[in-house]
Amino acid sequence: MVVPPVATPFDTESVDFLEPLVPFYKIASANITNKPFLEYIAEKEKPILLSTGASSISEIWRALEWIENIGDNEVILLHCVLNYPTNYGDANLGMIKHLRY
Repeated sequence: MVVPPVATPFDTESVDFLEPLVPFYKIASANITNKPFLEYIAEKEKPILLSTGASSISEIWRALEWIENIGDNEVILLHCVLNYPTNYGDANLGMIKHLRY
């Protein structure tokens, strides 16, 4: 099995560089409120893995709206905890129920 390259771009120049190389984009939770950046990636019409660590529910839904308003991208939400290693009690796994859409 060949695993495709995966990279997380943090600027539009990186998106342009990765465009011919990756089958999807992973977006860091730090960019979940960066509307121009999310829209730029959505224009590529590739699947998006969207990290949600340190994001509020309203920020997550707003990011999904921005992406959906641009293209027909498949979006997969990733529940992330910005604490490594994560103690079981801090994992907040119940949040996964709120990420279903």
